[in-house]
Order: sequence, then structure tokens, then C-alpha cells
Amino acid sequence: MFVIQCRALTLSAQATVKKTTVQWKYPPEIEQRVSRILNFEEPVPISFSNISANKYVKPVDIIPESLQLVLTSFLIGTKEIIQQADKRNEELFSQLESIRNRSAEWYFVYIRLLMNRTILKASQESYFQSVYSFYKTVTAISEAIEKFPSFAPLHTIGKINNQIYGLLTDFDPKIRYLLPSPLSIDEGLRVQYWSTAETPLWLSISLMVSSGNNDTVNIPTTYASQAEKVLVVSALLSNKNSETVLSILARDGNSPMDFFYKGWALLTIGKYSEAEREFKNHLSLSKPYIHKRAAILGLYYIDVIANNGANCKALLESMENYPSTIAYRDQVAQREIQKEHHPILLKARLLSDANQWGKALEVLQAFNPDGVPANFKIEFYYRQGRSQFFLKKYNEALAAYSTVLSPKLPDVSYFKAQAAFDRGKIYEELRQREKAKAAYSQSIELAKKSKRPDIERSARIALNRL
Repeated sequence: MFVIQCRALTLSAQATVKKTTVQWKYPPEIEQRVSRILNFEEPVPISFSNISANKYVKPVDIIPESLQLVLTSFLIGTKEIIQQADKRNEELFSQLESIRNRSAEWYFVYIRLLMNRTILKASQESYFQSVYSFYKTVTAISEAIEKFPSFAPLHTIGKINNQIYGLLTDFDPKIRYLLPSPLSIDEGLRVQYWSTAETPLWLSISLMVSSGNNDTVNIPTTYASQAEKVLVVSALLSNKNSETVLSILARDGNSPMDFFYKGWALLTIGKYSEAEREFKNHLSLSKPYIHKRAAILGLYYIDVIANNGANCKALLESMENYPSTIAYRDQVAQREIQKEHHPILLKARLLSDANQWGKALEVLQAFNPDGVPANFKIEFYYRQGRSQFFLKKYNEALAAYSTVLSPKLPDVSYFKAQAAFDRGKIYEELRQREKAKAAYSQSIELAKKSKRPDIERSARIALNRL
């Protein structure tokens, strides 16, 4: 279960820890600066060229800027800002190397910069460099924990690296021969609060990394920072919890992403006029934040459903006014807005994105699959089968998915790959192991054809489990 309950976990773990050393924490001036950054109280830079002259004497003084680098890269997300952040991160490495005292704080900052490098290289699709940086990160954490076993931050970030290692080896067990062994983590030290603002963010990241593809999400009622809230809300949307997102944003709407997230949540529950207003609010923000193109896509979806696509051409043209970013939703937007969408199928799809499976089935009743193009036909049976699957109507879902997987319909299709994967999950529920294995194997092959590595990964993990 995907459970974000950092406060309860922290109190429980700390109650069992015997503290033999003084707990290290950020110095007050660093904590204050980190808190301002994580709550978006400092201006988000749209360039790093003006801060390249900053010089640091103590390792911990580097922390705020290293945090700002990666946070800004996520919020702005353009190729240019990521390249600038990458360059500045390397300059911070040079400054850190000039500090001779290799203290626990020094190692902590060194590891943070390595983690930044891993993320920034992956964001630029420099995957070999990113994997090598991850290797160096794990090695550095291992060395640091050996030298400073009671330094809590090393255990906090070390846990996340262990979880990433687990995800990689779940996908391909052979990877374990290329990476260092998992780290030895003290669970009590891992949840010690070395920063009031930042430790909860890392604990939330850890819980999300460990969540897998589960759809049940519980959240805390409070957040230590706006950045933590953005992380949680984004995960909730990905896990189809639109109603929870709206309840959070109704009481706390102070981050640069709130207009967009509120708009998308409203879109998925069918409140189109309210969603339209929120998307336009996001587009009006002066800074080039991520999800501008995704907001245009949201307006496009509304136009397809409400106006049968009367304004789609103008929306397509307007998308070019906003920069391409690394954000997944922005990348999808460029492809989605050029596709042909049927209003009924699109409405059902959006409802399913809010776990409204019963309503999605009701909407699909108005669609006649006879005589329609193959792309609409396969989508209809897929959406019918998927809704029935989540409603645990397994026999009906298997029948619909059989039509999706018919050789008469196109093989190069996300719908086929996902349908085969869902069939595997159904057969597991029905305790038909061999049929489940065959379905997952079919999903892997169809995912390769349709270039969906995410589905291929999930199917491989499921197949390895069997």
C-alpha cells in the first residue's frame, strides 16, 4: 500500500532507538534558508548564471544552493535550465573538493551533489553517465556510513538508494552484478529529524519510491513544506486520487503548481468549466513553470468533450508558445493533442483517471463500436475491459480484453500491451498461474512493439515474481 504517513512512522521508530550520540541538525541559518526554498518563499531562478560567483567555506553552506538547483530544474524543466544546473553542480563539486576536512557533513554534501548529478544527467538523457553517478553515490554512502555510522542523514538518503536498487533489480536481476550491494541502514537513525523542513520530504520520497504501482493512498494532514505537498499531490494524481487532491488544495493552495493540479483533478471528475478556469490561471503565471503545455492539453480535452473539438486547431497552435520541458505530462501533451479523440471515449478515460470506474462504464454505454475506425474500436473494448477489471467483474473484463487482443486489431497499441498485463493480474487473482505467465509474456512483447517500457517493466517484474 502506498502510505505517506511520515510523522507516525518517525515517532514509532524513534521510540525504539537508543540515542548514544548528540543528534546532528542543520545550523539555524541553513535550516531557515532551506525552509524558504522548500516553501517557494525565495524567487525561483530562471537562470543560474547570476549565482555562479557564490563561494563557500563550510560544506553545509552548499546545501541550500544544491537543493535550489534540483528543485528549480523540476519546476522549470527546460533543456537550458537543466544544462545550467548541471554546470553549476559541477562547480559546487570543485568548491567542495577544495575543503580539506573530510567530515560527516562533507560526505553528506558530496553525496547530495552526486545525487544531483544522477538526476540532471538522466534529465538530459545521458543515461550511462547517470547510472555511473548512481554507482558512485551508493559507493560514497557506503564509505561514509562506515566512517560515520551515527550520522542520521546518511541513513535517510541511503534508504532511498536501496529502494532504487530494488526497483532496478526487480526489472532485471542481472543488474545486481553491476551495482554495489544494498547499504546497511539503521531504521532508527533514518527517521531522525536533522531538518524540520527537509527530512519529511526525504521520508515522503522514500515511501513513494517503495509504493510501486498500488492505487490506495493515505496522506498526512499536514506538510512540512510546500515542496513536500507538491510531491504528494503529484503522486496522488498519478494514483487516481483526484478527490483527495481537491481536498488538499482547498485548504492549502500556495505552490506554483496548484492551479494546474487543481485543474487536472477537476477535469478527471467531469467539472469542465472549473477545470478550464484553473488551467488558464496556470497559463497566466509569469514564470516558465512546467505543465504549461499540459494545461493546454487539458483545455484541448475540454474542447473535444464540450465542443466536439471546435477550437482544437487554435489550441494546437498555442502550445508552441510554451517551452518543451522534462515533465512527463508536458511531453505527453505534444503527442496527445495531435491525436484524434472521440468525445465519449475521452470522457470515460478521464473518469477512469479519477477511479470513477462505474461512471466510466455508464458513459461507454452511449458508444456504438460497430462500423467505427479500428483505433476507436480497440479503445472502446479496452476502456470497457479496464473498468470491469477494476470493478472486479473479471469474466466480463476477460471477454472485453479478448476483443482488444484480437489479431484483427492493430498490434502496435498501448491498449493491447496493457490489456495483456491486466489479464495477467486477473489470472493471478483467479489462481491460474500458467495463464498469468503467458499473459505477462504477451504483454512484454506487445509493450516492445508499442514502445512502452513502463508496461514492459511492470510485466517483467510480475513474470519474475511468478
